[in-house]
Parts: sequence; C-alpha cells; structure tokens
Amino acid sequence: MNENINLYIDFGSVFTKVTAIDIDNEVIIGTEEAFTSLDGDILDGLNEAINKLYKKTGEIDFKEKYAVSSAMGGLKMITIGLVPQFTAEASKMAALGAGARVLKVYSYKLRDEDIKEICEMDIDIILMCGGTDGGNKDNIIFNSEQIIKIKKDISIVYAGNCDAAYDCRRILELTFKDIRITENVMPEIGEINVEPVREIIKEVFLERLIRAKGFIKARRYLSGILMPTPSAILNAGLLLAKGTETEKGVGELLVVDCGGSTTDVYSIAEVRTKKEMIILKGLPEPF
Repeated sequence: MNENINLYIDFGSVFTKVTAIDIDNEVIIGTEEAFTSLDGDILDGLNEAINKLYKKTGEIDFKEKYAVSSAMGGLKMITIGLVPQFTAEASKMAALGAGARVLKVYSYKLRDEDIKEICEMDIDIILMCGGTDGGNKDNIIFNSEQIIKIKKDISIVYAGNCDAAYDCRRILELTFKDIRITENVMPEIGEINVEPVREIIKEVFLERLIRAKGFIKARRYLSGILMPTPSAILNAGLLLAKGTETEKGVGELLVVDCGGSTTDVYSIAEVRTKKEMIILKGLPEPF
C-alpha cells in the first residue's frame, strides 16, 4: 500500500470520525466512527474508530495525523458593541466559524439589568467591540467598568477602539485573568476586520477544549492542525470555491454541516444584487 497515507480525525460531540486518505492518488482508503469518549480518555473513542477502520483496510502506518473538533458544541459567547448595525454586527461576523456560538449581542452602554442577565448566562467568552480607531472611547470604557461586576471564569477578547485598549485592560484586570487584545473589528466605519478576532477566538476554543476534555494526550498523538470544526469547514469551503494555483474552484456555493449538536450553514459568495430596486444597507459581508 502507498506509504503516503494520512489520517484525518473529527472529534465530534457525539461521534469521533476517522478517514484514511491516499494523498498521492487522491483516494479515500476508508472511513469509520465510534462514540466520542468525553467522560473518559478522549483517545478511547479514537482508538475504537481506528480499530474499526483497520478491519476494512488492514493496519496502516500513517504519515501524518490531523484533527478538528467540535466536542464542546462550540464556546458560548456574547458580544458587546456600540451601534447594532455596525460594530455589534461586525463582532458577530467575527465569531461565526471560529468555534463560538453567539448567544446574544448587546449594544450601547450596558445597563445593570444587562449585567444581571449576563451573570445568569452560561458563557465562555465576552467579545468587546465598539468605536472606530480614533473615535468614541467612552462607551467601551464604561462597559469595561460594568462587566467587572461579573465574577466568572470568562475569557475577554477586546477588539474595539485601539485608543481605549490600555484603559480597558487596566479596568478588566481587576476581575478577569484571561484578557486578549487584538485589532479593532471595525477600524473605520464600513470597514470590517474579522480575521484577527477569529484567530483569537480559535485560540481560546482550543485552550479550553484541551483543558476541559482531556485533549492533551490527543494533541501529542497528532501531527498538527487541531482546530474548531466550523473553522475547518469554512476553510475547506473557501478552498473548494476558489481553487488553488493548479486547480480551478467550483465557484460560489452553500455548505451545510448537520452535526450531532448543531447544524451549521456556510455561504461562500459575493454579496450583490442585480435588481435596481434593492438597496443594501449595513456592513458589507465578507466573501
């Protein structure tokens, strides 16, 4: 058998799926699954799936082993922005596909009843946005002073006005240990910058996943690319749509992933209309 065979693993909320692919000949050798062993060693479900695969293919000395995971069902996140149709919407765009589920979007200044509601929610991340670079600082500083009333182990991702970042960090450090500052999700009105925020959210997802679900041993077993399943599918969809330097893509498409916990929908297309009577409002969505 060809020696250039890789193993691809998906640690799902319900099933762990494995697929063996002959890279040189671009052929799927076999695929199998087993229940994800979240209560014990995460490798138990993986080993069971691989043993079932070997019954079909015979034992394989895999050259590389890569994995994705949605075993936590996605991190639960709220976003706090300034104006709903701008910074709040941009923050929501950044979260999608990065391994997080946006439970609610808050805008303007947080009220005491908002803080009470957030305290009652089971969340992993608060994404703070608001104010273009050089613009409004007061709102996001006020919201920083409000959320330090939330006494929970929450990761704070700051992607707002860069001019307020130092002041906000100083305030947030009074309560929170994990504070991550990144580029403004909307540095100018109408300009969105989602990729830096997505990368930070992916980092938080993987760190919490590895810590909570015992992925440390699994990571030692892998060659690399342990990433959130939604991010992997989005990247795969982009590759399929755009193609590579040597192979043409299929063009715009819609991808649906019916998972054990969530059904995710991805659109890979330009936002446009040929109808003269339709006027697009709000932020331009990315391709």
